[in-house]
Amino acid sequence: KESHYRNKFVVQSFIPNLKNDFKILIFGDKYFIFSRPVKSNDFRASGSGYENYSFGSKCKYPEGIFSYAKSVFKKMDLPHLSLDIAYDGNYFYLLEFQGMHFGTIGIVKSDIYFKNQGNSWMQFKNDISVEDIYVKSITNFIKKI
Repeated sequence: KESHYRNKFVVQSFIPNLKNDFKILIFGDKYFIFSRPVKSNDFRASGSGYENYSFGSKCKYPEGIFSYAKSVFKKMDLPHLSLDIAYDGNYFYLLEFQGMHFGTIGIVKSDIYFKNQGNSWMQFKNDISVEDIYVKSITNFIKKI
């Protein structure tokens, strides 16, 4: 049902000196990452315009971010997921997530994706179409139910 009262808001803790956040798109076992800089004179990273984002191999990400994302993904138990993650140099913060509908620019613009193999995160050339990755993540999810 649609809300007639649009005065809702979400409060989250302020993370000082945040330079960027990371968007991780997860489709089954494939993880796409990009970095989004914090807007000038603002504290938010998302929505700053993807021409300023660093996709795939150009993204400088902190060690442990994929394992953190994987732990969130496992708890959600979905075929695909979009995560907004911040890192303050010590801790990861889950800022936002979407599981039903989210943008796919991270797939389109990324030259690589990551997969967990054993205890390592390996890079693979991204030659996957958006349609193909959606179909595969959903059908693999249904097969495991």
